Amino acid sequence: MLAALIIVFREVFEAGLIIGIVMAVTRSVAGRERWIGGGVAGGVLGAVLVAIFTSSLSSATGSSARDGPADADAPAKASTAARAQAALPA
Repeated sequence: MLAALIIVFREVFEAGLIIGIVMAVTRSVAGRERWIGGGVAGGVLGAVLVAIFTSSLSSATGSSARDGPADADAPAKASTAARAQAALPA
């Protein structure tokens, strides 16, 4: 949970730096607040839409980001365990 919090903080900080740079560079442009505000709102809306899409996709497939990669050695481990069990005296 802490790792996710640190990543979100870093991304928000980076976005703030970029917005600050754009605001500084466009100081002489008329109506810059409206254009930059629209861009920020569009970015937030896009992020929310992507989050909703990935959440619904995850729900539809029944998977989670916490599932992790599939264990490619699972069949080998199962067959080794079965052979070891069969080798035990009855």
